Amino acid sequence: MSDITQLNAQLTPQLNPSEASEEFASHGLLHAEMRVLDSLPRALAQGIFSQPATFPALVRLSSAPLVRGMAVKVTVPDGGRTAQQDFVMGGAPDRRLLGETYFSQARIHYGDHVAQLCAVSVSRGQAPRRKEGPQGLRDAFVEHFARHGAEWELRVCLEEGAFGWLEDPGSYVTVARIVARPQPAWSTTLARAAAHAVTFSPWQCVEGHRPMGTIMRALRDGYGASARFRGAFGAGNMAEPYNALAYPAPN
Repeated sequence: MSDITQLNAQLTPQLNPSEASEEFASHGLLHAEMRVLDSLPRALAQGIFSQPATFPALVRLSSAPLVRGMAVKVTVPDGGRTAQQDFVMGGAPDRRLLGETYFSQARIHYGDHVAQLCAVSVSRGQAPRRKEGPQGLRDAFVEHFARHGAEWELRVCLEEGAFGWLEDPGSYVTVARIVARPQPAWSTTLARAAAHAVTFSPWQCVEGHRPMGTIMRALRDGYGASARFRGAFGAGNMAEPYNALAYPAPN
């Protein structure tokens, strides 16, 4: 067995049959709001966070091997037009979704600065854990949002000189809150939107929050190819600008 094969075997999670179907899956697609905080210090009042505001947003919680994912799509004004600003973040492969802390997968421009971001759950009560069955995470997610909402703090850590990857939420400062009310978290309509009509990419962004680094530049074409591939097999419009809020919002 080659070194690469051995490494892949070590990194591949051992999933039981009830978990296997969730190795790659979206578990919920939520209407939410991102509320930019008032009185941010000048260094943090940059880009879409430059002044207090409330923006419509979509939140997707998902799974991939070795990671849980949280993606947030914010609809913002940008030079007289409407733009999408996506934040794509990942967390540890715990059995929970709402109790995780999710970190950005790349540094981004933050106005005049460079930053990393994280989303920290500040919801009250115990985060729901996976239920039994082949779609246990999704079932727990749907059951939770039938009665409860969720809230996250979006936090920023500005880079000052060279530093490594920061995984301590205490090193980050809150700039906004993401709030989702109780609502249907999954349905046939939402499944269709998640599969064919809504994409999340760090490169769907305003100029002030572009991703940084050679890896992210290399992945840019990959995000676009993925969107085109998915769009070819569904009725969704994968062309810019993405109509992320096209499906009905919950009452």
